[in-house]
Amino acid sequence: MKTITKTFTCGSARGQNFSPVLEFPVTFNLYDSPDELTAAKDELTLAQQVKVRNAERITRARQAAQNALLDSMGIEKQDINNNDQIRLREFYKVLMSSGHYDEEGAREFAATSLKTAWAEDE
Repeated sequence: MKTITKTFTCGSARGQNFSPVLEFPVTFNLYDSPDELTAAKDELTLAQQVKVRNAERITRARQAAQNALLDSMGIEKQDINNNDQIRLREFYKVLMSSGHYDEEGAREFAATSLKTAWAEDE
């Protein structure tokens, strides 16, 4: 078993946006081999495997149906390539993560560089 610590980030949770994003360390143990898993008696029973696989299938089917519906309605997934506000927010996050800007400076530089004004609710 190996112990790993990684730093994760959280930009929003529980209805709140965080600026700068929250960073927090998480430590967890991972098995090195199937033998370790078996020795720890941590395998899934067949009933648990059925439950897990069925949940995966439901999730995939639901997502595929939702994507098909949204596609048929002409609704595109919004990302940095087709939404100026998302591009602006992502650039702002990069600037903030550099540690060279305060919040106001990063917002101003991002808006000026991308020639995009911040939406009122930002």
